[in-house]
Amino acid sequence: MSGVSKTIFWEAAFAADYLIYLVSFLGFVIVFAAFNLEVLNNPAGGLGALTVLFLLFGWAVIPLAYVLSWLFRSEIGALAALILAYIVLGTLS
Repeated sequence: MSGVSKTIFWEAAFAADYLIYLVSFLGFVIVFAAFNLEVLNNPAGGLGALTVLFLLFGWAVIPLAYVLSWLFRSEIGALAALILAYIVLGTLS
């Protein structure tokens, strides 16, 4: 960790991961806005509600991935298991 405190290390890692997440998130929002779907133009929420949902999802899932990664021996195994779990749970809900 090159002499940095654990708190600073994890905060920097979270900031970097969230920044990467925001880039892909903005791509999704641009695509959704480009198709101009009626559901997203709803005055009761629409694109704004979707944006908040995506922002909160990223805020929740990144720390969850950090915590769950300690259950695995390798980073690749943790990544594969978490992606599979997200797909299965997203499909079931």
